[in-house]
Amino acid sequence: MDGGYAVVFRAYNEGAAYRFETSMPGQVKVYGEESAFNFPANNVVYYPQEDSFYSHNERKYLPQHLSEIAPEFLATLPAVVDVGSGAKVAIAESDVDDYPGLWLHGTGGNGLAATFPPYPLKENLTGDRDYRVVESADYIAATAGTRTFPWRVIGIADHDGDLLTNQIVYLLQKPSLVEDTSWIKPGKVAWDWWNFNNIDGVDFKAGVNTATYKYFIDFAASTDWLTLFSTKAGTSWGMCLR
Repeated sequence: MDGGYAVVFRAYNEGAAYRFETSMPGQVKVYGEESAFNFPANNVVYYPQEDSFYSHNERKYLPQHLSEIAPEFLATLPAVVDVGSGAKVAIAESDVDDYPGLWLHGTGGNGLAATFPPYPLKENLTGDRDYRVVESADYIAATAGTRTFPWRVIGIADHDGDLLTNQIVYLLQKPSLVEDTSWIKPGKVAWDWWNFNNIDGVDFKAGVNTATYKYFIDFAASTDWLTLFSTKAGTSWGMCLR
């Protein structure tokens, strides 16, 4: 590992990836990381454009040509590029640990480039689970000098539906840190946010209210469901009712 760093590449049928590895003493600060994804044509990209680094990751994937995406137009991952003949290329990452997530921005040309939110020094709770960074550093990470960094991933699919079964992110992830997984069992689940407006045939007004939550609890108890509830303070918990 000359100079205390190396670049590792991997290739699969599902795509390709690379990442940096470093061997330096103590803690280090990372001030930036460059990564560019360039294409031979002005392809259409399904780009989840954001307003800022503050995101709930719930954007629409709207088709745009690469050249239409200005340098100030940020996006979270993945972005999916239509490279023709039905094939798609998904830009993603894997094995992210003690490091900021990769974001994208436009180049004004036939490509996308990486960018990263700065390291947060101070946050402010402004609403339900809404922590906003109010003070940040001039670096993006403070981390161990000897480590492997996240994979920068290009997933490839011949058809749209193949994106759902492309396992390249899973193939690159480190092994599970949970040694005993025998207690994990598949089951049914409901979340009140998705259902409180869909209750009918009841003698109360459905919504985020006590009557609806009691109805949910009775339903979960009768069907052996795990139901997720949330408080106004944003604290969530699971309740297994049986």
